[in-house]
Amino acid sequence: MPGGGRLATLADARAYVLELGDDVRGTRTWEIALQNLLHAAEEGGPWVEFARISLALALTNPDAVIDKPPRKQPTRRR
Repeated sequence: MPGGGRLATLADARAYVLELGDDVRGTRTWEIALQNLLHAAEEGGPWVEFARISLALALTNPDAVIDKPPRKQPTRRR
């Protein structure tokens, strides 16, 4: 985390996110991180790891574009 802090629990992550401004939370990277954090809190399991990864990305590179990879175009056979 910026400033050397650490988010050790989902509650820590929630508290940190609530301190962010709406302009920051409204970015695509943070929206995805928040969705994953919510799933982690509700369902646990692999969502905890997804939340960890997406929060780390949002903290280190908030302008990153997270989207589905482009679909491969089918090749034509002759």
